[in-house]
Amino acid sequence: YAQWLSMQTGKTYRLPTEAEWEYAARGGRQSRYWWGDEAINAAAKANCKRHCDSSYTGLFRSETAPVGSFQANDYGLHDIAGNVAEWTQDCYRDNYEGASSDGDAYSQKNCPARVVRGGSMNDGAESLGVYQRRYQPQHTYHTDIGIRLVVEEL
Repeated sequence: YAQWLSMQTGKTYRLPTEAEWEYAARGGRQSRYWWGDEAINAAAKANCKRHCDSSYTGLFRSETAPVGSFQANDYGLHDIAGNVAEWTQDCYRDNYEGASSDGDAYSQKNCPARVVRGGSMNDGAESLGVYQRRYQPQHTYHTDIGIRLVVEEL
């Protein structure tokens, strides 16, 4: 999709690196969540199963909410916590040993899985922390994983 959109618009779109995703998700804060350190304060800030008080999720149902249904973080980004987890460019590894200091994506030949960041509508608020990450084989489809694109400016 990013390649297609780039061809359609003449701009360069891509997935964010893991470092870029976390920077954006934090919204300039150093807390566990963009709204602070307590999961129980997620109401009206995210779409998730517990503590979000979302009309789109409940004990026996989960669905995505329309973009912008919840308060934006301090960088003006909506739905950065909950709704869907998001793919990044980075090939997954267990730790950040040897990570780039400039935020470039970690890549390796024959990458078996990518990093997915954030939590989704299927998670409780405690799983929506800005540091939340998981291993996901890259050729899989899940209704609770989506994309957020970065547009490169010249």
